[in-house]
Amino acid sequence: MNYSEMIKSLYKLGKKGSKLDLKRITTACTHFNNPQNNLKIIHIAGTNGKGSVAAMLDSILREAGYSVGLYTSPHLIDFRERIQINREKIPKEDFLRLFEKINQANLDITFFEFTTLLALLYFQEKQPDYVILEVGLGGRLDATNICSPILSVITNISIDHQEYLGNTLESITKEKCGIIKIVPVFTCQQEPIILDTIKKACSDKRLPLTITNDYKERISLLGDFQKQNAGLAESVARSLELTDEKISQGLKHVSWPGRIDYLEPQLLVDGAHNASGIKALSNYVSSLNKNIIIIFGVSEGKNHKEMIAALPKYKHLIITRAEINRAISPDDISVTNSTQEPNITKALEKARSLASNEDIILVTGSLYLIGDLMKHLSGKTDPTINEFI
Repeated sequence: MNYSEMIKSLYKLGKKGSKLDLKRITTACTHFNNPQNNLKIIHIAGTNGKGSVAAMLDSILREAGYSVGLYTSPHLIDFRERIQINREKIPKEDFLRLFEKINQANLDITFFEFTTLLALLYFQEKQPDYVILEVGLGGRLDATNICSPILSVITNISIDHQEYLGNTLESITKEKCGIIKIVPVFTCQQEPIILDTIKKACSDKRLPLTITNDYKERISLLGDFQKQNAGLAESVARSLELTDEKISQGLKHVSWPGRIDYLEPQLLVDGAHNASGIKALSNYVSSLNKNIIIIFGVSEGKNHKEMIAALPKYKHLIITRAEINRAISPDDISVTNSTQEPNITKALEKARSLASNEDIILVTGSLYLIGDLMKHLSGKTDPTINEFI
């Protein structure tokens, strides 16, 4: 099996959907002698900011001279972005070798469980000093919750994935708190009901909880909301006894593509995929004092009406879709004075035709959509079979 065939086979597992249960991943990891037990893991859950905090911690730790494994999702262009060490993607030969190893075990596991197991086996082999695991969905029953971390981190929480996590902030927070083990816990300033729920989860286990404040110094990532994420990363780094200098340098050099990211001087992208994320993005965009043309696409299960209502003031809105099976069709999103285009290529052509030399084109609503745009602009393709996503 070559790499392209492997990716195709892996995506077929996506047909099983999301099955939140730790039984399968527990059995799978046991089969491979529990690779998660030999790693120094920092576990990160939350609704928004998980990836940014993971990237910040990765940058700080590497600045301090440590090797760092990073497991995040989804990817933008290349599937191997999900599994990295020192920001180098897992080599194709290692991906293929470990895929075959897991495949031969004939395990009953889902797409995300397979990928998580593959990441854990890779990190076990390479033994980085630290491994940062980003939760895929929720926390309590997420496949990454197989780990026994040295620290638990909970980023900003808002309403999302109600079909899996519940319809209230309290129920969603309880699911996120499922990652809390007998180790220190870190979170940022949140709504009272969220903080009360996290405090209770820590109190019940008699665990220390650190509630962090915004970072005060310069960081490389754009948007005021990143100061909250940076404050969380700073506090975690201090608990690991890293110096102010290393923390400062790490946050000045952090890179996290697709999050308030200028691909061109007039082309801005952000993978905000819920109303809370769109509101944070809108605060930044409104500060630009520019006319904005928005390209918007969203996946099923998202409250697209709330997301559209939270968008910044725009000159024109173009509705499109990512090239994935569960993207909502533009025809199913009705917005006054908007244009529907079938894909990001056509949407970008339309936006460019409408934009003046001073306008900003903003693409948002889905990281998958951002990935499609990046592939289009770079001419690169990942051998993914999108109908299985």
